[in-house]
Amino acid sequence: MRITVLIADDNREVRDFLAFFLGREADLEVVGQAADGAEALSLIQTLKPDVVLMDVEMPNVNGVEATLQAASLPCPPQIIGMSVLDHADTMQAAGACAFMYKDGLFRNAKRLIRRHARRVDRRE
Repeated sequence: MRITVLIADDNREVRDFLAFFLGREADLEVVGQAADGAEALSLIQTLKPDVVLMDVEMPNVNGVEATLQAASLPCPPQIIGMSVLDHADTMQAAGACAFMYKDGLFRNAKRLIRRHARRVDRRE
């Protein structure tokens, strides 16, 4: 099973590096990137990714609000919150399945994506 991933972060360098890092894995496919929460919500509805890596602090619609809205969609993706600050409780209350600190992105991202994508197989 290929796991499709959407990366939502306002920092282009973070998005591009994560996309490169995750794209090297045979079972992971980065299907899109969003620079803010509004764009993330639009891409979630269009691309229907299995997992979204959602930055908390983004312009327009922040990651908490985007997570709340995404959680109410039919077949919502698994959302993994990420930030340099501790927003774990806030993101999980909004509907995220996990949270990771940005300083541990490359140590934890692949493991968390795989663990949470397999919780719910949304394909029929």
